[in-house]
Amino acid sequence: MKKILLVFLFLFFLPIFSSQAEEKNTEVIIFTQTGCQHCAKALALLDNLQNQYPNIKIVEYDLRKNPEYYQKFLQFSLTYNVSTEVTPITFIDNKAISGYDETTISTTIERCNLSISNCQSPQKLVDKYLADHPEQKNLTTIEPAITTDNNKTLHYVFAAIIIIGGIGLLINRLF
Repeated sequence: MKKILLVFLFLFFLPIFSSQAEEKNTEVIIFTQTGCQHCAKALALLDNLQNQYPNIKIVEYDLRKNPEYYQKFLQFSLTYNVSTEVTPITFIDNKAISGYDETTISTTIERCNLSISNCQSPQKLVDKYLADHPEQKNLTTIEPAITTDNNKTLHYVFAAIIIIGGIGLLINRLF
């Protein structure tokens, strides 16, 4: 009877222990450019962190090596509401980390590797966003938030300053 009870308890608790022992996978997506020093630092940091946490899956998209990655870059930037002006941009869970920020990258990966954490795949978050906003799927650019009218005014002011300065120099040389 004791053997049957032990086998029953073993079979009952086995799934609980095996699910706790399951490793968490943390997906990290990073957009880089060849020749970018900050990109190289971020990749080196991620390699280091991958040695500490072997369950990290790093996906790098080098925008200079493959121009087709630019559309994916725009989709991620739109989903996470970040600028496309900076590389590297590292996506972990629901965080977008612009530039090289060792502390934020490290702490986000550490948080994702906690047993109580439930970090999501950045790619799945983007896929969900695009499913909810199908008109954004084939982006080629992201419209700037600032209207060009403000920029035109600034250009006219600079042009006027240059013209007035040039006229001043011309008059100064003549007399």
